[in-house]
Amino acid sequence: MLKKIVFALILPSLPLSACAASNDINLPDCSYSQKVVSSIAPVENAKVISEIESRDPDSFEKVSTHIVEFSNGDIARIEQKYCLMYNFEVSYQLKKNSPNGFITALNRIELLINKTQQDYRLKAPLSKIVDRMMNENNESTESPFEHTLPVKAASSDQYFQHFISYRLTPKSNNEAIITFQYSIGGA
Repeated sequence: MLKKIVFALILPSLPLSACAASNDINLPDCSYSQKVVSSIAPVENAKVISEIESRDPDSFEKVSTHIVEFSNGDIARIEQKYCLMYNFEVSYQLKKNSPNGFITALNRIELLINKTQQDYRLKAPLSKIVDRMMNENNESTESPFEHTLPVKAASSDQYFQHFISYRLTPKSNNEAIITFQYSIGGA
């Protein structure tokens, strides 16, 4: 009996698959199928070096991936997964990590966030939101961190979650990776 109760408690907390996996390749109508950016508008001091449209083999979500290279050698990988939910993730690799480079990267990530055709919007500059969180947690760019951002930091007409992480790349020449992610819908 206890196993059934534990299962009943865990099951509702599991995330719903964005597009229910099934053997049938015909998928249900997706709420976000027309709202995703299929290409990235020009970005100052950068060029889009790759655009790939695909489908996640596990969830059957549509996936749009863009690789953007900045003139200073930094690279951003933007992945948008969408169907019943919309998931946006930027994995930004800093070629040379420094306090100024870190702030520049956050500003560029915010620029990429603003290029999506969603109603998710930050209420303050991402660099200020992250700076405040780092100060509150006594963190610096010399150590990795990962945080759920406060709900008050952004707005959307729908349920959303957003996260940021920072890590130094192992065995690198002072490189680091910032990953920012937000998801809307699904609640």
